[in-house]
Amino acid sequence: MGEGVERSPARRVQPAAPRRPAQAGPQVVVVVGRWTGGLAAALRAALRDGLDDFAAQLGVGTSTAGDWEDRPGIVPQVVNQRALDELLRRADDEAKRRFDILTQGDPLVRVADLAGLDGIGVGTDRRHATKGVGAAGVAAALAPLEAVERITVQDRYPVDSGLVLAHEKFADALAELRLGPTRRPRQLVGEVARQADDLLGLLDRPMTEADRRRLEVVTVSSCAHAGMLAFCMGDRRLARGCFAVARSVAEDSVNDTLRAQALGVGAILLSPMPSGGRGADPRRQVTKLSEAIHYAHDADVNTRASLQWWLAAGMTGNRDESGFRRAVETAERLTDRSGSGDGGSWLARHFACESDSQARDKNVGIGLLLLGQPEPAVEAFTQALVGPRKGAWRVTLLVDIAAARVLQGEPEAACAGLHEALDLAERFGHGMGVQRIHGVRGGFRPEWAGLDCVRKLDDRLRPAG
Repeated sequence: MGEGVERSPARRVQPAAPRRPAQAGPQVVVVVGRWTGGLAAALRAALRDGLDDFAAQLGVGTSTAGDWEDRPGIVPQVVNQRALDELLRRADDEAKRRFDILTQGDPLVRVADLAGLDGIGVGTDRRHATKGVGAAGVAAALAPLEAVERITVQDRYPVDSGLVLAHEKFADALAELRLGPTRRPRQLVGEVARQADDLLGLLDRPMTEADRRRLEVVTVSSCAHAGMLAFCMGDRRLARGCFAVARSVAEDSVNDTLRAQALGVGAILLSPMPSGGRGADPRRQVTKLSEAIHYAHDADVNTRASLQWWLAAGMTGNRDESGFRRAVETAERLTDRSGSGDGGSWLARHFACESDSQARDKNVGIGLLLLGQPEPAVEAFTQALVGPRKGAWRVTLLVDIAAARVLQGEPEAACAGLHEALDLAERFGHGMGVQRIHGVRGGFRPEWAGLDCVRKLDDRLRPAG
């Protein structure tokens, strides 16, 4: 983003009453030499405010505050500089410390009196205060402050339950970040991968067996999370590496459930549907999922249900309809007993999501589509669209429905669905979705090439230049 000065006058609204009373004798004093869009975004993250609330407190329009986030190099007008100064001055010490973490190294920010920053009675060298949390992005503001502070000094102290808990909380904060137009897989994968790398280093250090078991879970979960983000953005090479590390750590553990989860989540690379056909190997996929199911004999019901759903789809890739039906029957029985998965790692929650009713409809639809039964597949995919999930989930289902329309011989409906999917994929940075759209287009009948709807789709899919 280029540097610039905010030129258009901000829309003034009546400032909201301060929610944070000014502190008498604040312990933390923060001075910003000149506000930029990036620093304003950091302040909002530190305050944990929504965009509308943040804008209202400053007396600016939501579009103005949103423009700061989209253009981190922009310099707000003088009147808005003063409003940002005042909002920062009113913030409590904890919010100021989060702001400090988010702006480490910025020469425009000065912070005074941060004794005991690490939260455990020892002063921290602020030049390295974010080493343990990678880029210290938005997740550093969402995670509990004591967790971030504990991670920043992890190299100076033994690995204990407190450090493991801090990493668990930081991983949870990363998992809570939702992908969207302003936070894409490519932006989040770096932070997740950095924490995973940090965790791998900790595994080589001495600790109690109980702490090691917990650390293995969060490490495998973080590696798998990074792998799924890489897969979503279309980087199969990075995804393969992350999944391989997750499997390696899981194999070194004594946790069969962890082994099952690591094997199962990585099998997505072999599926013909989510991968858009790239690297598809249904036979190997079924082998890996069968191995994962073997490890999962004592696993939680969410894990076992998800593995059975994936196995069902894999069976259809091998044109094994009877195997598909058996796996669906087992998966449905387990799904009826599945739970929310609240409180577990990202990986545990991922398996919980993949065993709910929406995922059931999606996986049944995939199986029916691969078996050449587009009509019931469309019904299942349409049911899966009903629910709270958006973004990449909706992209995937729209492409699946378009693939079914191709089998039904309906080029106009297929093109309409692919246009909608492409809009969302570009908006959310869903590279794998774009690859799948190209894959479905490649399956069009040759005689459709001259249709107006197909030509318009081809114009959008054709690389620029």
